Amino acid sequence: MTAYSATQYLSGVEMRPDDQKPFIVRNWPEQHYKNGVSKNDSTSRQYKKAVRILKTLSNEMSDNGVNSAKETPSFLVECLVFNASKSCFEQSSFTSMVRAVLAELFNNTLNDDKCSEWGEVCELKYLFKGAQPWTRQGAHQFLSDAWDYIGYK
Repeated sequence: MTAYSATQYLSGVEMRPDDQKPFIVRNWPEQHYKNGVSKNDSTSRQYKKAVRILKTLSNEMSDNGVNSAKETPSFLVECLVFNASKSCFEQSSFTSMVRAVLAELFNNTLNDDKCSEWGEVCELKYLFKGAQPWTRQGAHQFLSDAWDYIGYK
């Protein structure tokens, strides 16, 4: 996560539902965009490809009745892939890249130890802390189901 001082201004968006329910969406689109471009550049333009592949996979899984995919927003998929290490994207094919990303993310979400400091793409909000509409356990289940859905052994 990036540290900012109290005197820095960060442009962001806050959305509250009309019915005043407690769920509030806060995001920082400029930082999200900048960090996504940086990750894509540092992975030889493979990060965004992996995100698109896994979002498409999630949609197909959802269409075929896989509950974890129905419960996993595409934004979470993007954030999970953002937290994959650079080595996952240094594979010789899309198949091996997706396999590496899924395996690493699955292993790192087995418990809180390896993913408690993960952030959203904006790097201003923790992925699994606070009032997020998802959980580490739900993300882990999605990753497990994605692995099985593809047919990896």
